[in-house]
Amino acid sequence: MTKRICIAASLAALTIAPAAASANIVVNKSMAGIAIDDTEAEVRADRGAPSSTRYAAPEIGPKLKIVRYRQIEVTYARNGTAAENAVINLSTRGTFHRVKNVAGVGSTEANVKAFVTGVKCERVGTRPICSVGKFLPGRIVTTFFFNSSKRVSSVSLGRVID
Repeated sequence: MTKRICIAASLAALTIAPAAASANIVVNKSMAGIAIDDTEAEVRADRGAPSSTRYAAPEIGPKLKIVRYRQIEVTYARNGTAAENAVINLSTRGTFHRVKNVAGVGSTEANVKAFVTGVKCERVGTRPICSVGKFLPGRIVTTFFFNSSKRVSSVSLGRVID
């Protein structure tokens, strides 16, 4: 009897573990375990060296450092008077990263609306764009961008700068 319970528990853990591992976009907080405001050192300690690095100098705001880890793009900027870069944006075009194991790249607008709490969608031209949060300076917003097939093409989670 005990042996059956152990086997059943092991099988249950195996079926639950992959689903939990893919539920790694936490709306307005983190993506793949990387959180907004994490320092560059914290991310590097957790993820190791990025596969690529580039820099951007926008017209307004701080100079940006953009690094890539597998399917995640991480954007760093100096955070106020901090001596170190901090994460201000996370984005993915990969299908692995999802909200509640469901909504992510490849999802339909209906899917996003059904599984993302507090999402609001509007049309930009003929394409929907869905977001959670207020576009006010300092606030964090999660945005679902759609392609011409009306499926999510990328998900971005970031701090509003201006």
